[in-house]
Parts: sequence; structure tokens; C-alpha cells
Amino acid sequence: CVSEETPVATLVHDAQVVDSSELPEGLLESHDLPVDIICTPTEIIRPARRLTKPKGIEWHKVDAQMLTDIGALQECRILLQHGMPLSASTVFSGAKVLSSEVPSAEAANAK
Repeated sequence: CVSEETPVATLVHDAQVVDSSELPEGLLESHDLPVDIICTPTEIIRPARRLTKPKGIEWHKVDAQMLTDIGALQECRILLQHGMPLSASTVFSGAKVLSSEVPSAEAANAK
């Protein structure tokens, strides 16, 4: 659903913003989604350094609890199991149609 062109924004308090030079090297992992816009109560920040966005969901890192807790992951899995592409329109509408066929999180994770 997310490509390099997809803008990713976050809302944080001013006290949560730090300079990237203060962060340890390798802090972001391959599944982390870097942001393009940071909005605080007092400013809008567009980081100068653009990091690469992940190419997709790393299913080997998704466990049964994550499927239970993060509904969008379960919807994406359902769509993929039915051969549907992951896009904004299918994730927000297609999985709802197929939701009657949702296996338990444990069964889905076993596949």
C-alpha cells in the first residue's frame, strides 16, 4: 500500500522531536516506516534526509498476537489469501467483504 511516493506524516509533541544525529545508527529496522512530515503543536517539519520505505509486509515477523492486535495486518493477509492485490482501495473495502472467512489468528499465522 505504501510506495516511495506515499507521504507519511506523524503527530508528536514538540518535546518528542530530536535531531537525527542524536539517534543511534541502525535504529530503524527494515520494517519501520520513516516519516516525511512531522507535525507538532508549533511547527511542521519536513526531514531533509529521506529514508527508503519498506517494500511490503515482512510476514515472517508477524505473529498471532500482532494479527489480533493490528486489524489492518489481518485484512492484508485475508486479501492476499484470496489473490487480491494490496492497495488502499482493497485494504479499506475488500477485506470487509471477505471478513466472514477470517480464520483465527493462530490458524492464519500457521499458514
